[in-house]
Amino acid sequence: DETLRLFSQVAGEILRPWYGQACEQRIALYPAHDPRTLFGDLAAVARSTLGIEDSALAIDCPLLGRKVANPWWFLQHEWTKRHDWRQTCRVSITHGDLNLNNVLVDERENLYVIDFSETGERNVAADFARLEPIVTLQSAPAETDAQAAAILRFHADLHGSTDFFAPTITDISAEPKLAKALAMTQLLRRLARDYAGDLASEAAYLVPLLQWTLPIVCYRQCSRRQRQLSTWIAGLMVERLTRTDQHNC
Repeated sequence: DETLRLFSQVAGEILRPWYGQACEQRIALYPAHDPRTLFGDLAAVARSTLGIEDSALAIDCPLLGRKVANPWWFLQHEWTKRHDWRQTCRVSITHGDLNLNNVLVDERENLYVIDFSETGERNVAADFARLEPIVTLQSAPAETDAQAAAILRFHADLHGSTDFFAPTITDISAEPKLAKALAMTQLLRRLARDYAGDLASEAAYLVPLLQWTLPIVCYRQCSRRQRQLSTWIAGLMVERLTRTDQHNC
């Protein structure tokens, strides 16, 4: 509850002058949010650490009992192919690396946002998408196969939700932390939709979401299980993106 309150204040008050001045522009989403700009050859990392090749369209996901889209194939082939695709979005000054490590609170509960090294003009949904993989994957418990399966089912329901910007999941009782992750995700997506207004689109949120989910494969602080989960979850995002992307570009 405290995290939700603090982030609502950060996004609704401190950064509102940035987001509130968003203007309509037709932009190329994919080059603006290419994860390889910061992290190099991620597909090679996935190949060496997880044994996943980028040559197949789909990969096995035993915890879901089906194949999911191969995000490394998508990154290597479709991402570059879509570099010239343009979409009309609301564009604003964004922080670029908005996370709770970059929010300070003093003894009087004044809030301070720090670290503006990645600040620049982007689609207004980008900052909110940046936080989602932190709360739904990196901070979620994944020490056991059962916990990993619960996280994966959570994401399958999340990315299969009828209303992308107001997702609902009926059964998350097995992992209480996932209930908190859902509440934060609902807040992030609502804020993204509110600031984007009538130009809110799934693609404008999903592309930066992939930008920050795919690099988890090379995060040393994440376990191998979390890295594997991040690949499957990115595959679920790619499936959602390919269903909606062409209608918006």
